[in-house]
Amino acid sequence: MKKLLPYLFLLGAVFSLQAQSPAVKREGGRYTDAFIHEACEMYDWHVVENTLAKKLNSTPAKCNDFFRFMFTNGDLTMNGYLDGVQKKKITKANALAYWLDKMPLFEKLYTEKYIPLTVHPVAAKQGNNSTQ
Repeated sequence: MKKLLPYLFLLGAVFSLQAQSPAVKREGGRYTDAFIHEACEMYDWHVVENTLAKKLNSTPAKCNDFFRFMFTNGDLTMNGYLDGVQKKKITKANALAYWLDKMPLFEKLYTEKYIPLTVHPVAAKQGNNSTQ
């Protein structure tokens, strides 16, 4: 079950994006559920979460929350990945590398967008006062 959680999360994010916006669409229609399933099976999302957690000195659970927020909020989409899979530019051999190559973007979004939203205003204010 633990192995399925990241896949289910991404699949859920994809389906919710399909239902809410054109974020996971291809020209002429939507990707089929079977296509999305096969595309998500080509990599291990745990590796992406664990790599980001290690780089940020965080936890995989916090990184999972970050990704859930970013995909739900529309700051990250699977469009480029799914387009690459459809055009056969992304295969099982390079699917994980596609996501790992995005690590600088993930780090930037985590530190510049996600962390400021998770800091309690009182703690942030106290932190600012201590540096003055």
